[in-house]
Amino acid sequence: MKDFPIKSFWLLVALQLVVLGGIIGQRMLLLKTGHPVMLQCVPIDPRSLLSGDYVILRYKISDLGGLNGNKFNLFQEKFVRNQKVYVALMRKAGARFHEAVAVSGDFARLKKLYPLVIRGTIVSPWALSIRYGLESYFVPQFQGKAIEKEMSNVHVEVAVAENGDSGLRKLFIRGKEVKFR
Repeated sequence: MKDFPIKSFWLLVALQLVVLGGIIGQRMLLLKTGHPVMLQCVPIDPRSLLSGDYVILRYKISDLGGLNGNKFNLFQEKFVRNQKVYVALMRKAGARFHEAVAVSGDFARLKKLYPLVIRGTIVSPWALSIRYGLESYFVPQFQGKAIEKEMSNVHVEVAVAENGDSGLRKLFIRGKEVKFR
């Protein structure tokens, strides 16, 4: 009976390692196999000094305009704050960046019309502002401010999986990949 608490402890440790390994493995698989999408960043207000060494990213696909008569809201849906939504992305011939072309709360309906769909969350239904979980990018100490100064020249490569999951792959300034040592 004395061995039971020790066995239980090691079983719990092993279970936690399996779960953590699964989460990391799933993310690595997404970044390796997801469809590469280039997104253009737009400038935002500078972050506070207490935020740490990361840059806050904002994308052209983050603000799709108001709901009334919105060209992106093909199905005339009513959205609410914190609702999960899906945004169809397309890249015009000869264009460098993907752009939003439609938004819906129904993934299957949107996926039938467009092959590339990214998942997000409504921040403001009236402005149709969407957060994708790609808005923070951690950088080495003391490099965040320099990147923020160049924000109008920043874009990113994002991996988008078939189910709409996404992850940030690379950061570029003026077309050159930023490599951290």
